[in-house]
Amino acid sequence: MYYLGDSLKNNEIIKKYNLKIIENSFFLGYTTNNYKDHFSYEDIFLNKTITCDSGYVTTLKSKKNDIYQFIDLKNNPMLLQVYSKGKTYKFNIEKKHPEENNKYGNGRSKTLLYDVDKDGEEEFLVIFDNSIDYVLYAQVYKIIW
Repeated sequence: MYYLGDSLKNNEIIKKYNLKIIENSFFLGYTTNNYKDHFSYEDIFLNKTITCDSGYVTTLKSKKNDIYQFIDLKNNPMLLQVYSKGKTYKFNIEKKHPEENNKYGNGRSKTLLYDVDKDGEEEFLVIFDNSIDYVLYAQVYKIIW
């Protein structure tokens, strides 16, 4: 995740990290209608089908054939599972927005792989729909193997 000091302003952050500005419309549709009730998914870590009451699960495949599975089940810890080069990794994901309960999911997040810093490598983005003040915010993770 890119941690930025509070002293940097938006335009300074863009210049320092050579970032591309992405219009808000790029994210629209990525957080709507993804919440599901009574569904199942194929868990890449356990290698079996899991049945859930409510939430959201997405599985993405990178250009390098790595598999990312983001699990955001309501009232459960959010998880990122990664399968890369024959090994499987599991990470807890916490929301960084201060007003939210950062330990549990609500099923309203969305994920995508996108080359944010334009270095040719995809970064993993988690986009949160913050119901407290009705904004979208994203956490960006650069996976380095």
